[in-house]
Amino acid sequence: IECAKGIIPGFKIINTAEHSDINSTNGYKLKPDPTMYADTVDTVEKRTQFDKVELNIEFKRDPLHDPFVDSGVPGFEAQSQNSRDTRSQLTHYTTEIFSRQHRLFTFTLFICHEQARFIRWDRAGAIVSAAFNFHQDPRPLVEFLWRFSHSTPSERGHDPNVCAATDEEANIAREKLKEWAPKKETPIVVFTVPGTDGAKREFVAWKSMKSPYSTIGRCTRAYPVYEIATSRHCFLKDGWRAHELDPDLRL
Repeated sequence: IECAKGIIPGFKIINTAEHSDINSTNGYKLKPDPTMYADTVDTVEKRTQFDKVELNIEFKRDPLHDPFVDSGVPGFEAQSQNSRDTRSQLTHYTTEIFSRQHRLFTFTLFICHEQARFIRWDRAGAIVSAAFNFHQDPRPLVEFLWRFSHSTPSERGHDPNVCAATDEEANIAREKLKEWAPKKETPIVVFTVPGTDGAKREFVAWKSMKSPYSTIGRCTRAYPVYEIATSRHCFLKDGWRAHELDPDLRL
């Protein structure tokens, strides 16, 4: 963690292994290993905050816990129980990030003994890199962290059509959407949606009425929202289109 400070300007890596996220979905006590956040995130009282995770990092000491193999078996998923457990753990963390943030994709840095892998997740699945020995050649790991810290939010996977609300917008949302106020701490966001005339419309949202807990699929979220410009309450559907469903594409 200390060695990474010089190559991730604007970010920090915090040891979250002993601190569960009190706002985790369904009461899960999730405690990932070191987690990367933006420097601006306050981690003094709450170290683990899945709604603010930039990069999930997971360590395993035993090579037998590697969830993937690069050769020797059909496919690339290792089938031992330890490997299955690790794969489930990584998927669980990613699902929590997708559930708590507005993401197009996200990354995991997985380090197992002397080997490291990069994993890119989206709603269709995961792309897993081959393992490499970062003790013998640390350049791929250093370059990844450097490039990651110099990339834009959208290049790190954040949805460019959703942003954090300003203080003024948040205050309006708390007043206008208090009927649907969440029980747990939830960020207030602003959706930018194209109108029928092509002009952009903005809606503040606080908490979805239903959030799917899944890494893949359409993962539809339904929000009561408020349009400040028109002083109107609306209903917003946020989801991933299935290309094979033609009727849905015409809506």
